[in-house]
Amino acid sequence: MRRHAPLFVVALLFTPGCVRADAAGEALLQKCVDAETKLRSLQASFSVREEAGAAARSLRGVMKLQRPNRALISIEGGQPADARTLASDGRRFIIYHSADNEFERQAADPSGGNVGRAASLEATVFFNPDVLNQLRAAGTGAKIAGVKTVGGTACRELRVAGLPPHTTLSFFVGPDNLLHGMSRSSDSQMGLQVTQSSLSDLKPNASFAPTLFAFALPKGAKPYQERETPAPGPTSGTDSSDSGLLPVGSAAPDFQLPQPDGGRLTFSAVYRAHRATLLCFWNNGFAPCREELPDLNKLLAEMKDRGLDMVAVDSGDSAAVIKKLWKDAGLTIKATMTGDKVADKYRVTAVPTNYLIGANGRVLARFEGFDETAIRAAIEKAGVR
Repeated sequence: MRRHAPLFVVALLFTPGCVRADAAGEALLQKCVDAETKLRSLQASFSVREEAGAAARSLRGVMKLQRPNRALISIEGGQPADARTLASDGRRFIIYHSADNEFERQAADPSGGNVGRAASLEATVFFNPDVLNQLRAAGTGAKIAGVKTVGGTACRELRVAGLPPHTTLSFFVGPDNLLHGMSRSSDSQMGLQVTQSSLSDLKPNASFAPTLFAFALPKGAKPYQERETPAPGPTSGTDSSDSGLLPVGSAAPDFQLPQPDGGRLTFSAVYRAHRATLLCFWNNGFAPCREELPDLNKLLAEMKDRGLDMVAVDSGDSAAVIKKLWKDAGLTIKATMTGDKVADKYRVTAVPTNYLIGANGRVLARFEGFDETAIRAAIEKAGVR
């Protein structure tokens, strides 16, 4: 379980809002898509600032990207733990944490998707410019909202319509029609959260040596080990004294969310019809989330006839991404999407997080991370045997 994405995760789908599109905004968005699509490679310096209440975090670095899925991204910030390297040579994708000489490694996504999820929206758009079209389709269009200097370049601010009333999302498009930065602010139950990023010293179609992306791990590098800050007492399970997540015995907030295949799911209608329901908060960009789903699906297949059901709440992935994962893995868990506000209600600060809810709508247990033994024990304690 990782508590923070290497840079930041930006939700790509939003519910309809009140910002009206205009023809100039739509045209600029398409020009940006076309310009990004023509890129073969990109080199740029970048900076990111995240603010959540009084807390702030700043990062900076250099990204070198080459289609279809090669990347070398160096990152540093105010803390030693911020320093890391993201590298994809087309076959393997590595995140190297230099402070601890530790690494995470996985197969490279053929289209660079895992690089984008671990890096920034600018990297995501480089590898998949159609993300901008997905935003247009999910909302009600785009509108030019003025001019702003980003990374030393005068850019047109492109505000995407179709956002919730308390969220503002802007793209900054340069004279070259490329994406030079973004800004997102969201006012939720957890307070105002703001993310701003910018690119500078852009070099479109830069020439890279063939060996540039062949990142070699330093001597003695070890597989990454998640480190948790010690907390007083248990941090998950059935102990009613746990802090952070909703307490055991409390009422589970009801919600209604869209499903990838269409329609909407009302959570109370699910848990009232079953002896116990496992509520799973996840995101496709985190390997532990993807890894727990097949195991949970097996558990559901084993116990669904005894009164168990499961609902997965995703934040930040498109319907197409979720549907593909469900199809490829043969999942039967009920899937929902655009669940950021629901995650806030359930005090979710890390994924995966799982809640077990009884037929009376009360929290029976909750778990940060995936612990199949503990989850199974809680389900059986709820009378599903």
